[in-house]
Amino acid sequence: MKNIKKFTGILLALTLAFGVTGCGSSQNNNTTKKATQTETTSTENKELKKVIIGTTGLDGSLTENAAIAQKEKFFEEELEKVGYYPEYQAFAQAGPAINEAFSSGAIDFAAYGDLPAITAKSNGIDIEVIATTSSDMAYSLVVNDNLDISSIADLKGKKIVVGFGNSTYKFLSDILEKNGLTINDVKIVNSATDGPTMLPANQADAFVTAESPALLYQANGIGKVFDTSDVASELSSLFVLAGRTEFIKENPEVAQAFIKALQRAYEFAQENPGKVYEDLATDSFPAEFQQQVYTDTTFAEFNPAIDDTTLKKAESTVSFLKENNIITNDVNVDKFFNTAVYDEAVQK
Repeated sequence: MKNIKKFTGILLALTLAFGVTGCGSSQNNNTTKKATQTETTSTENKELKKVIIGTTGLDGSLTENAAIAQKEKFFEEELEKVGYYPEYQAFAQAGPAINEAFSSGAIDFAAYGDLPAITAKSNGIDIEVIATTSSDMAYSLVVNDNLDISSIADLKGKKIVVGFGNSTYKFLSDILEKNGLTINDVKIVNSATDGPTMLPANQADAFVTAESPALLYQANGIGKVFDTSDVASELSSLFVLAGRTEFIKENPEVAQAFIKALQRAYEFAQENPGKVYEDLATDSFPAEFQQQVYTDTTFAEFNPAIDDTTLKKAESTVSFLKENNIITNDVNVDKFFNTAVYDEAVQK
């Protein structure tokens, strides 16, 4: 086993980037200022109004298809056509902090997971989903190098690190169920961040994380990725573009501009796969890792359209949240996912 200290910088970056992906409450100073659309900037003598987008990237960067639209300036170009410019606001605490910002009116849109978005809706925050930025967000199980297992069923009685109530917890619950087990058949260590340090210290048998960091952990000797490719797409989750319902109703052209940018990014990805890996790359996850994750160069998961598969995944998430008492109020997926905005955008 490699010296853990060697990876401190990588682990810190990964912890910050992926530590909080679920739902719950947290404080974030980015939510203190209420957004207004009265602020303007001048671009070639044209006054543009500001629209604020919440991001999970620490530097204001977006992920998945939205990252391509951001890097290629598709958001800027489409929004300028309707008199707006984007301001990206980063939330280190991801979903919970973004929900706070929506609640206070500090942001207008956000690209983040369907699980926290559904939680927000259940809690009475008036937002709606207008597109997907990824319909196939995959997760991986990283197991201790010393653990000899040949199937998921062999995890019975093992100690697994995962954050309760977030998307990784749902993935673990689903994959155990697919293999005849339940969450009660394993020993859960409730943490979204401690897996990469507990595993090499032999304090845990496995942890769950997103696919990209899983590959990086494996490359750096933290553990080995257990192959779940047979059910990866089936058990993947959604990343969505959500917006405040009031803002969307008052500014439909802005919502449509976002969708047009995402549609352009999807088409760009199909035509320029090499450039896509560069656009998705970060300091922690370089292009070569992105290429391992996105092996299908049709990039079907980047299609922003909301289809039957999208809705079924969202309904599965609603059921999971209710069954685990994470939400109490039901969410009508057919109403929450507003397909009319997309339809109007692509027809123009």
